[in-house]
Amino acid sequence: MNIFLKLSDPVYFKKFGIRLGFIIGTIGIFLFSYVTYLSLQNHKPWNAAFLSMFVLLSIHNIYRAIRSAKKLRQKGL
Repeated sequence: MNIFLKLSDPVYFKKFGIRLGFIIGTIGIFLFSYVTYLSLQNHKPWNAAFLSMFVLLSIHNIYRAIRSAKKLRQKGL
């Protein structure tokens, strides 16, 4: 089936967004955690503090994806 036809379905689009948010959040946690670690090794605590904010945003992104998935499951979709 054509991907654009699938994305025109609102339920599929929502599920696709949940999966994408979970993947981006997971990659973001590992990427920004590693860069934060490197900043601390180079004795740049302000960079590490700034980058740790992105780690928290990635965790929040995963939380929202899980919460949206639970809401879809409750609706039976």
